[in-house]
Amino acid sequence: MSKPFRSALGYHVFRLESKEGLEGEGLARIRQQIRDILFREKFETRQEAWLKEIKQRAIIEVRM
Repeated sequence: MSKPFRSALGYHVFRLESKEGLEGEGLARIRQQIRDILFREKFETRQEAWLKEIKQRAIIEVRM
């Protein structure tokens, strides 16, 4: 049982009733999902930085 802790909604206590471990194919699948999520986040961050840099170096001429 956890120690009581406070949140915006009041005080809470947690109790762990069971613990399940991942093994074999399930663990490999979850690891791959985590890798995919982290890769996508890093890719998006780098892509945004690259686009920002390109926009700063671009020469844009507006003709009307």
